[in-house]
Amino acid sequence: MQTFLKQFKIRCGYSIPYHPQSNPVERVHRYINALLRVAVSRSDAVHDDWAVCLPYVEFSYDEKFIPGTKVSPFMLHNGYQPLYPEDLAKGPIKCQNKTYQKKLEFTTEMFEHMEKIVREANEEAKAKLKVNYDAQVGDSVLHYCEAGLDKLHFKW
Repeated sequence: MQTFLKQFKIRCGYSIPYHPQSNPVERVHRYINALLRVAVSRSDAVHDDWAVCLPYVEFSYDEKFIPGTKVSPFMLHNGYQPLYPEDLAKGPIKCQNKTYQKKLEFTTEMFEHMEKIVREANEEAKAKLKVNYDAQVGDSVLHYCEAGLDKLHFKW
């Protein structure tokens, strides 16, 4: 399993079980639940079954730009932004008649470029957070004492 994760550059991370706010997947679920709730509970809703609305909600999430990276999940997955009916009305889409090898090279190049953008955005976000959490000499900090004096004293 470790070789599979390393080969596809997948980092496995763990979150605290009783603190779902720290888990980014929980934030995505919260967003999708809110969209489904709006789609199903509106008085003029076309569908009253959440399973019917799910593909539309998924597309809505996928085409939305992630604020930190300025890249959408759709673009990260496919290498281009989705087309809308308005895009089709603007004019014919140019056919890019490429060989399979050229298409593969182009796609690989796009994914590497997107990976670089996301990595830079993550580093920038880490740098912003680091400023807030680095302690300076003289700052008040919590200290954990493994062996408390007795059960009436806090370990912190």
